[in-house]
Amino acid sequence: MKHILCLVLLALAGANAGFSQSIEVAATGSYPLIFDTRLGSFSQETPQDDDTRLQGKRGFGGRFTINSKGYYGHEFTYMNTKADMDATTRRVENKQTITENFRSPVNIQLGAYNFMMYMMPRGERFRPFITGGGQIYKYSNPGFVTDGSSYRTYGGNYGGGIKIKLAQHLLVRGDFRHYLGGKPYDLDFSDPAQSGGIHHMLEFSFGVALTF
Repeated sequence: MKHILCLVLLALAGANAGFSQSIEVAATGSYPLIFDTRLGSFSQETPQDDDTRLQGKRGFGGRFTINSKGYYGHEFTYMNTKADMDATTRRVENKQTITENFRSPVNIQLGAYNFMMYMMPRGERFRPFITGGGQIYKYSNPGFVTDGSSYRTYGGNYGGGIKIKLAQHLLVRGDFRHYLGGKPYDLDFSDPAQSGGIHHMLEFSFGVALTF
């Protein structure tokens, strides 16, 4: 996330140098929908591709946007998404296979940069937009994993939404994002050739922003 912070600071410095730009700072809540992607298995005994799955619950974070006079903008996002992990593990004791099922909360931290393209110029009350960009994820380990480490992966996203101006320095926004990234945790698969691949997440969010 340090790289995202550096980019925000550089962008803020550029905004102060050019009076033609407008800054938005938004607080955002989200509903994540994680696709039913097979992540592999924490178990080294007969791992199955669908032993581990993630289910999104809710998210919160913020967006920092720098807009040009016209139809473009640059946006930096931080989101902390809460999810549940369901996992099945197997181990062999006394020549018998013991199967255990776990459910544990995990945090998915996301930092992203997006390029914004608006349908209406700055100053209009309604500003639909489309957007695309890249992100970095940081997944916390579930409670049944004891090493305390986390896992990072990278990806890209696209989406759109609308911003509605309520007052001179106040707006609300609704956003949709489709995030595509590498599968987390680098788990085992029954067929090693099936490991890796793309992890999908849809995010629907609503935010309130102050403009400067």
